[in-house]
Parts: sequence; C-alpha cells; structure tokens
Amino acid sequence: MTLPDAMTAVTAILNNENACHVPELINRAYQLGFREQTIRPAYLKLQQEKKVTFKKTQAPDAKRTTISFIYRTDLPQNIVDQVIDEKATLLAKHYDLSNEIGHHGENLVGDVCSGLGYTDIEIRKEKDGTAELGMVGIHRRDIDVFAKHPSGNYYQNIEVKNRRDPLKDADLSAILAATTLANSLWPYTLHSAVVTTFAVKTAKDTATLLDIPIAYSGGVYVPEKHRTLYEELNSRLALNVKITDHPTAELQRNIATYILQHTYST
Repeated sequence: MTLPDAMTAVTAILNNENACHVPELINRAYQLGFREQTIRPAYLKLQQEKKVTFKKTQAPDAKRTTISFIYRTDLPQNIVDQVIDEKATLLAKHYDLSNEIGHHGENLVGDVCSGLGYTDIEIRKEKDGTAELGMVGIHRRDIDVFAKHPSGNYYQNIEVKNRRDPLKDADLSAILAATTLANSLWPYTLHSAVVTTFAVKTAKDTATLLDIPIAYSGGVYVPEKHRTLYEELNSRLALNVKITDHPTAELQRNIATYILQHTYST
C-alpha cells in the first residue's frame, strides 16, 4: 500500500466517523488492510496539509486519562466536540474496568495452564511459605500466573498483559526482576514467560536475548457480564476486544506452542 492509498483510507474513515480516537483510527485502517507503520505517515502528511488536526482531552474515568483524537479541519467544532465527548465517555467506562480486565486475562491464562497439565497454579501469587514458618513475599510485585510445568522440572512466572498497549522492553525488565527475586527467596526453579496482545520489535528481540518466550493472546479479553458495553465499544471505537469467559482456541494453541513447549537455555 502506498502513502497516497493510506491517506485516502484515513480520509474515508474520518469522513465516516468525523473524529477518531487515534488507536481507533489505526484499528479501522487495519481492517482495510493497512499496517500502523503506513497509517502514521499518512495522517501526519494530512496534518501537514492542514486537512486533519488533533485534540487531546481527558476521559471522565477515575484517573482522568488523557486521550488523543484526530478529526477533519473542515468540520464545525461543535460536531467534532460532540463526537469526542461521546467516545471519551465510552472509553472512560473501559478504563475504569482496567484492573478487572487485567485479572480476567490472568484467570483465563490460568485456565489454559490447567488444561495443559500444569499443576500448583496460583493466580497473582505474592508470597510463598507456610503460616508456621512464615510467608516470604517479593515486595510490591506479584506473579500473574505461577505454575509448575508439566515436566515437573521447573515453575513458570507467566506475566499476562491483557491490554491494548504493546509489550515493551521495560516490561521485560520488570518480569525478569520479579523472577530473579523469587528465585532468590523461594525454593523453586522459576522461569519467565509472557502472554500479551502485542509487542514492539525491540521487546521481541530483547525477549529472545533474555530467553523469555512470548505467546500472543489474539486480543484483549473481557468478561461476558460487560457484553453490552463492549459490543458498543467494539462498534463505536473499533476496540476489537474478545467478550468471553472461556479461553479461545487461539489462546490455548499459542500458550501450548510458545510457552509450554519452550526449552530454556539454562
């Protein structure tokens, strides 16, 4: 796809939507066959030509999250603001559920591990030991999914990133630090692994160097009880989340292929 093709796609999307949350624009363009690395230069070129512009606003969630919208410069501002307010209000409901959604992803990965023959599974493990001998924690960190590999030779610290943000190098450093600390305090051989929606290229390369397997989840997972909200978010903001209380075949397959079958170098 050429830059003019991408510019045409961005224009068509904004003609239809009036204003888009920037990740929404990227998702809608992806549905048309355009990669993010093609779309960004396209909308920046349109901005340079003063055909589109951006506006930052705060969503009305508890944290007042700052979000960016892109819109056509030829639209009346009241129409733009109406769309932005509507979409920001919807996004706020999503942001306020972030902790619950994170835990939902961890629970689903735990379910997959159980089905694959892992044992001693603990979700959000913070401490190890007994009441009599004392519980040993790893400070403020916890382990999303702690599980004994079916081989019986080691345990895994499986970090679960059930979110739209990609896995970054800093995330890998934090995961490795938690594993290293747990290994020094707990009587286990523990290895790191990650389940994530996306990863930046540098993180993929770093994960290979650090011997941390990555399994891609295929999307963000949200509970069935929020179906009405997320069907609206999927439609209005192209959020593309998976609404399910059960692991998908894709999630099971990727964990089995890239985490269960991974051979650690040490």
